[in-house]
Amino acid sequence: MNGKASTDLSGSATPALTDTRARLLEAADACLRTHGIPGATSRAIATEAGTNLQAIAYHFGSKDELVSEALVTGIRRWLEPALGILRTDMDPVRRMLAAVRELNAALDRAREAMPVYLEALAGAQRDERVYRAFREVLGEVHGFVSAQIAELKRRRIVPRWVDPDAMASLQIAAADGIAIHAALDPGMDHRAVAAQATKILTALARSPRARRVR
Repeated sequence: MNGKASTDLSGSATPALTDTRARLLEAADACLRTHGIPGATSRAIATEAGTNLQAIAYHFGSKDELVSEALVTGIRRWLEPALGILRTDMDPVRRMLAAVRELNAALDRAREAMPVYLEALAGAQRDERVYRAFREVLGEVHGFVSAQIAELKRRRIVPRWVDPDAMASLQIAAADGIAIHAALDPGMDHRAVAAQATKILTALARSPRARRVR
């Protein structure tokens, strides 16, 4: 560790960290980005952190707990800017569009590490801590998106047949799909795909049929 700012799994810049626990989290994050979950061994993490193997057990109980916390921290850092926008009181349409732009920017920052997230998601049901954390984050995102859609529905910006909870699930599933394809296809323009999805929903809301059933 050289004491300089680094980039975490979410792609965000993090300041220099000095305490052992924080250095271990930073080291686990670096090992995950470089080697994936199988390569994030206790020895690799301890070497990256400049500490000994006993420090992992002392601060986290086990290497698996350390890796789980590093993954969850990275995911929250990745999503927090978009969630922060959804918490504001700006116009709901502008708020949704701003959140989509921020998610696109976050995907740009985290694209290199996306395979690590997918690997973690695939095995989440075998890791109770990661599974609970993912469910918590997903529930938080779903709640925010559903509330935004409900507000748009009250304002008659979207038709009344739209179910906020179901539409929120659809949008999150679409975002998950875009993230997966971005990880599998480095040449994919995820911004263009997101723009198309937004235009489809906008066109649907403005269609004559939609207006008749509002």
